[in-house]
Amino acid sequence: MTYKVYKITSPSTHLCYVGITSQRYISTRHRQHCYDHRTNKSYCGAYAIVKYADSIIELIESVNDKHEALRLESEYIASFGSRTSNVNKKRNTEGNDN
Repeated sequence: MTYKVYKITSPSTHLCYVGITSQRYISTRHRQHCYDHRTNKSYCGAYAIVKYADSIIELIESVNDKHEALRLESEYIASFGSRTSNVNKKRNTEGNDN
């Protein structure tokens, strides 16, 4: 299975969200975040960004191992957090929120 590390941003804000998905297309994951926000599903940090109509999703990296994807997600959260306001909760490499 392929896991994709992605970033959601919006030109309207300085916020950044980093996540992983096993969905074939990251655009599907973006639409899911937008739908969940509109329908008030359980909260996710991405909602702070997808509420803007100009939010975009970008592929950062693809890997074949879930643990590697989780490790990379944590690294990118830390990396992007130093340059912009990151809305992610910290996550350890086992996929659990800290």
